[in-house]
This record gives sequence, structure tokens and C-alpha cells, in this order.
Amino acid sequence: MQLGRDEYFVVQSIYRGWALLGIVLFAALIFDFLLALACRRQRWPFRFALSGFLLVAATLVVFFVWTFPANQVTANWTVVPDDWEALRRRWEYAHATNAVLTLFALIAVTLSVVSASQAGQRKGRNRDHTSVDPA
Repeated sequence: MQLGRDEYFVVQSIYRGWALLGIVLFAALIFDFLLALACRRQRWPFRFALSGFLLVAATLVVFFVWTFPANQVTANWTVVPDDWEALRRRWEYAHATNAVLTLFALIAVTLSVVSASQAGQRKGRNRDHTSVDPA
């Protein structure tokens, strides 16, 4: 945020081609949804997986509401509009927001998998204890 106009636009050029990585977010959205479906009968794993899905969806909303329009107006930071500083602020804060949302999505999905695994282990132990030993 401390860079001047010329320096900032030079630095922004490192993001060329990054739009292709957007497919990773759509893949995460799909897989988080599938995880929620897979554990829909388990209360906490489902809630965590659904939270992960919703958080990834929120990152896409933030991107398309704040980041993408700034990219469009600046032609991916190759054109300097009069209000470039306001656009920069919007672009940077949107990215910071998405970093936090993505971190929380990762935590939620991790908690979903761990809690589902622990529930499966408990179920397996209960099954072992309730079986009749023929000896």
C-alpha cells in the first residue's frame, strides 16, 4: 500500500496468468460440497464441511464483487485510471479478506475430516466391544 503508482503497476504485473488458478477455488467448492454430502448424517462433520463450502463460496463472492471489477477497470493492472488508489485499496482488502476466509475454510474442512474420522473410530470401538467372544 506504500508503493507509488508506477511501482505498484510494475508489481501487479507478476499476477499475469493467475486467473487460471481460479479453477482451484471452483474445485474446492465442488469437493467441499461433496464432503458435506458424504457426511450429512454426522452432525459435526457435516456442519464443518458445510461451513467450509460456504466460506469458499464467500471467497468467490468477494472476488466477483470487489476484485474482478477492479481487474476489469484496470485491464488487469495495465491501465491506470484516475481512481487507481481506491481500486488498489478495494483490490488489496478483498485479497486480505479472501485470505482469512480461505484459512477458515481450510480449518473447517480439516475439522470435518478429523471429526468424521474420530466418529468412525468410536463406532469401530463400540462395535468391537459389543461383539460376542465365542471363547
